[in-house]
Amino acid sequence: MVANSTSVNIGIFRVYCGEGCVITLGRTLVTEWHSHLSYQISLGLHGNPLALDVNNERCLANGFIIGSAIPHRLEVYGDCCLTILVDSDHLHSHHLQHLLQSREVLKLSSQQVKNMLLQIFDAFENKQYLDIKTLMASLNKPCGCHYGLDKRIAKAVEIIDCLPEKIISSQSIAEKVCLSESRFRHLFKENIGVNFRQYLLWRRLNDALKYALLTNSLTIAATKAGFSDSAHLSRTCKEMYGLKPSFIMRQGYLSSSLATLVSGVEQELVNTQLLLGRQYCTLCTLV
Repeated sequence: MVANSTSVNIGIFRVYCGEGCVITLGRTLVTEWHSHLSYQISLGLHGNPLALDVNNERCLANGFIIGSAIPHRLEVYGDCCLTILVDSDHLHSHHLQHLLQSREVLKLSSQQVKNMLLQIFDAFENKQYLDIKTLMASLNKPCGCHYGLDKRIAKAVEIIDCLPEKIISSQSIAEKVCLSESRFRHLFKENIGVNFRQYLLWRRLNDALKYALLTNSLTIAATKAGFSDSAHLSRTCKEMYGLKPSFIMRQGYLSSSLATLVSGVEQELVNTQLLLGRQYCTLCTLV
């Protein structure tokens, strides 16, 4: 059994939001129990195991892929960790779903983590789009699936993307994509994997965190993202990220691009034991 966490300890980290992903890069992270609507890829950068609690059982591995809406708790002490949250509406999120094959968590070996990190940092350094399909192929587990979102649901997501505040009724958006409200709700959950209301809340939360890091004000962030107040924002953040937004604001730094996210990273592999070398830790002071 795993003891419940009563406090959150978080080290300095960088955050990038965009392209259907939230990416964090930093040192020392301990979350509360939480669940979110994205698929999660967490990779240790120094070859030491990460600790993940799922269903009151502790898993140790160099990296993990975690399914959407799975309650979990992550612990990383002293070492650096890169986490990618892939939204369930991402063009290639289904590759993660197929890779998991109904499992809640997939443990990654040190070689698999190394292969993924090489792909990730190469994309970041060259300012390229982070291709989830190619990333999954680096695990030597190709997926032949050619799944795509229903065009009407894809249009609904595009409409939501354009909203300054992610607030819109299911009836209103159903009309815009020429569906009845009940049919839209059914298709949305079938395609995205979560209900429409939960999806909007997740999108508002990610907008709020960007505003919080930019303005250093939870009140402004809550208002701009459409939360009733900062307390509502704090509760939602703790439930979905396992972290208080005040910790994220105090310790986090919002990167404007993938290139600045990894600025200062030592990419040369020292040996098979150190995935990216301890040199990376200097990044955590560059905030």
